[in-house]
Amino acid sequence: MLITTRDAGIVHTLHGERLPVSLFTEREALELLAESVDMLPAALPPEAHEVVDECGLLPLALALSGGMAKKRGGDFRSVLERLRRADLDKIADRESFNPQHKTLWRAMQASVEMLSIDDQRRFAELAVFSEEETVPESTVATLWEHTGRLDNLDTEDLLIDLAGRSLIQVDTRPDTDGTTTRRISLHDLLHDYAVRIAGDPRELNQILVSAYQEKCPD
Repeated sequence: MLITTRDAGIVHTLHGERLPVSLFTEREALELLAESVDMLPAALPPEAHEVVDECGLLPLALALSGGMAKKRGGDFRSVLERLRRADLDKIADRESFNPQHKTLWRAMQASVEMLSIDDQRRFAELAVFSEEETVPESTVATLWEHTGRLDNLDTEDLLIDLAGRSLIQVDTRPDTDGTTTRRISLHDLLHDYAVRIAGDPRELNQILVSAYQEKCPD
């Protein structure tokens, strides 16, 4: 059995073998950024190295930054500026912040704010779903049809865009009839971020219920 946990006491209680997972090395961080923009690590501009420093070698922060750079045609200067400009006061639970938290929140905020205002709202609405489970694409489409008047193709395009930015994860599986089923999930920290910017959770839950009432009035 493999258990991932931040609580070493669990491993001790189960008499398990402890295998610490460390941060990326600088080389691994640069390789991830280079892969994001289809470049060789040696060809990365100096700004990419500064992005690595801003991300503190944290894999999620680096993945988000790589996604930003990919969407900007490999422009790491823009990514670096956005990371440095991120306003933590907009999202901070300052009592729980440590340097790694600040790095992750800064990367998440910078990545989300590269979206259009409407797409930022659609991303935030994903907070209505449980972080413990994947969600069918059709469920997301029902919500977004109600809130943003997106049709199925619009929903598919936006989900692909969010996945390309490493803001969501998409599990794609072929069906027996030749179609494709997609299920959506968010990394726990990205779900936390979505919750913080989504507003009143009760209102968001009612919006989802209303979306289904439109489809199933009886």
